Amino acid sequence: MKKKIISAILMSTVILSAAAPLSGVYA
Repeated sequence: MKKKIISAILMSTVILSAAAPLSGVYA
């Protein structure tokens, strides 16, 4: 269970870090 939570947090952080510059470009 803990591994799934950690992987989910990592995925969300990666998605956010990838979406942040994109949203800045489109803004």
